[in-house]
Amino acid sequence: MNLAVEPWLPVATGTGVSRRVSLRDALLSGRDIAGLAAPYAVQNVALLRLLLALAHRVYGPADMAAWRLLWDQGLDPDLLDRYLEQHLSAFDASVFMQYEQTDAAYPAPVARLAPYRSEADGCTWRPWEPMNEDPMLLLIAAHAAAPGGFGAGRVVTWAGPLSHVAGYYFQGADLLETLLLNLPPYMDSPGDLPSWEGVGSTPGRLAGYTERSKPVRLADDQVLYLTGVTRPGRQDVDPMLCYRPVKSELSPLPPNRSRPMWAQAETLLRLHATDYAPPTALVWAAQLVLAGVLSRSARYRLRMSGIYGRQARVDGYSEAGVALPGAVLADEDLCDYAIEAVSSADTAAKHTANMVRILAIFDEGGKSGWELRQSLLAETYWAPLTAAWDVLLAELPADPDAALDKWRRVVRHQALAAYEAIMAAYHIPMRQEVDGWTKLRKSLSNV
Repeated sequence: MNLAVEPWLPVATGTGVSRRVSLRDALLSGRDIAGLAAPYAVQNVALLRLLLALAHRVYGPADMAAWRLLWDQGLDPDLLDRYLEQHLSAFDASVFMQYEQTDAAYPAPVARLAPYRSEADGCTWRPWEPMNEDPMLLLIAAHAAAPGGFGAGRVVTWAGPLSHVAGYYFQGADLLETLLLNLPPYMDSPGDLPSWEGVGSTPGRLAGYTERSKPVRLADDQVLYLTGVTRPGRQDVDPMLCYRPVKSELSPLPPNRSRPMWAQAETLLRLHATDYAPPTALVWAAQLVLAGVLSRSARYRLRMSGIYGRQARVDGYSEAGVALPGAVLADEDLCDYAIEAVSSADTAAKHTANMVRILAIFDEGGKSGWELRQSLLAETYWAPLTAAWDVLLAELPADPDAALDKWRRVVRHQALAAYEAIMAAYHIPMRQEVDGWTKLRKSLSNV
């Protein structure tokens, strides 16, 4: 099978019908495709990175003007066909994103590639979710997001660029719009190549999107783990990640299971801070609003997908989204107001968690006291604030000070409500509950 021209990539049409398309059809028929439809979110993100690398390689775009042509006229089929004709053999399923066998090879079931099934040692597997056996989807997702560890024969595998971090992208009305919203101008570098063309001298966006982090080769229903493979180079900053300073170094945000995605706006919306590096697509969307390409009155859906766990262990994956108004993205001051709103909510959450620290004596499902408090706050505090967050974003452009004051009142009210709900659930004595409530209310007065 040749992945460039034969159907294999799962997509959904505008009517919700699932079908398979080739890489060529995914790019050229994007207006008729609602989005990618792989069984797992981590596979969809990996496929999106693959399509973005191919689109960058063929179309650039070099600058805003070139991007506007793609936005207004779509993708030129002649340019894509010429490129695919030149590199058609590289897209054969028997070699695509795989290594040649140079030394020993250790076979294993292809299911071993699944990044959502690993145990702590990276060698044993547990079927805690239904298994999708499509070898190519497993391979592409493993390269992008599976943690490092050991494969068959104790062959060392490297962590994918999305391993244990959150990957962000904008979701458009259709697949073409999704691609273009995540395709900011890119100056082609001779040393930056997609992996199907070989190893370049200066790995950048193309190499990162198509990194082969697992030294493997597919063989029918098995995967061969290969020795003697050199680890590929990697770009310093991945366009899909959001970086914040940690001990004077940029560190990517991991998926957050205890707070909704909008609570990450405190980091995501630092579009103008020199010591942060938001997702490239987020910065690009802000520029498009300022240029008048995207509307200030519309909202644009930022998606997040990520695997969480520790080291070689994968505990699961998280998927979430948040709708961001164009007016906020294009205004540095409004971004600062939104950041301040999340900061005040975070402060109130810390005060509330401090007041319910007595729950550390409980041990439910193996959770520590801290984990228990965080899960309770996720249900009783953070989740109910989501509707208020949407209202805040809608009201910020008209009167940011009034909107922020209203938000703070809601935050204080919800913090007290969360405290009451947690105390009631654990039958805390009334006197102790009232005493804690009074102290919490005093602490919240400064929020």
